[in-house]
Amino acid sequence: MAKGKKAEAGSGQLLRIKQIGSVIGCPDKQRQTVRGLGLRRMHQVVERPDTPAADRRTVPRPTAPHSDPVDVDPETLGTVPRLPSTQAEALDALADDAVLTDALGPVLAESYLAVRRSEWTAYSTGDAGFEQLGHFEKY
Repeated sequence: MAKGKKAEAGSGQLLRIKQIGSVIGCPDKQRQTVRGLGLRRMHQVVERPDTPAADRRTVPRPTAPHSDPVDVDPETLGTVPRLPSTQAEALDALADDAVLTDALGPVLAESYLAVRRSEWTAYSTGDAGFEQLGHFEKY
């Protein structure tokens, strides 16, 4: 959230505080602390007197949980299915996936597969320029 550095300014010490993260999704108390420091937007820098209270408020929050390394023999994990390497293989996998096709509904699933298969047929027979032109016209 906020990161502090000490900076000399005249006779007293100042703490230079920069907001490095967004407060969106943060608890209200943390959001109020950032506002109380005078920070209103990301990458804004403010200078405050170096007091124990200011130091306590600028302790950076952890960005990601720490985890211990796992020592597992890859042979014990079994086989992991590979991802499709072409659009045709991906469409076949989608057609075989009952959960996704049921979620889409039969009409939408069949329509989507038909459109994407026709795209695959057209683009796989043409060259790269043809494919780029098709995407430019479409999007």
